[in-house]
Amino acid sequence: VDNIIDLGRLNKRFKDLYLSGGVYLGGTGSVNKLNDYEQGTWNVTDGSGAGLSFTVSNNKYTKVGRLVVASAQVLFPTTSSSAYAQLNVPFTSVASASEHGGVVIEQNYDTSNVLTAAMNSNTAVWFRVNGGAALTNANLSGKKLRFTVTYHAA
Repeated sequence: VDNIIDLGRLNKRFKDLYLSGGVYLGGTGSVNKLNDYEQGTWNVTDGSGAGLSFTVSNNKYTKVGRLVVASAQVLFPTTSSSAYAQLNVPFTSVASASEHGGVVIEQNYDTSNVLTAAMNSNTAVWFRVNGGAALTNANLSGKKLRFTVTYHAA
């Protein structure tokens, strides 16, 4: 019979479920298949090409299917590098510019400017002040950023 039998009940639940493949939610098409879930820490690295090393904490990610949520607290080193500040994300984003993703930031950049950011490439987050020009590594020299990025992995 199709779509008749429930698995478990409110007070008669299964404890663990181990699958060798994925699970289909809401249909049997490939878009309905959830076949990946993971969480862990990620290595926040310099995407600007300046070879910077960061002091990093709270660098965690969760990936459910293609959806990635990654967060970190990053202290930029003292630098005069004029390269645009870019931090690599844990998984490559989809290639389409309209799907690169967005970023929500709580920051300690300074007390007078609002810092925003976006994924302007499929591998890194770029930072801006008040939606203006992208910031350089020198602009963030010695600054601490706390941020969360949400995007679709390739």
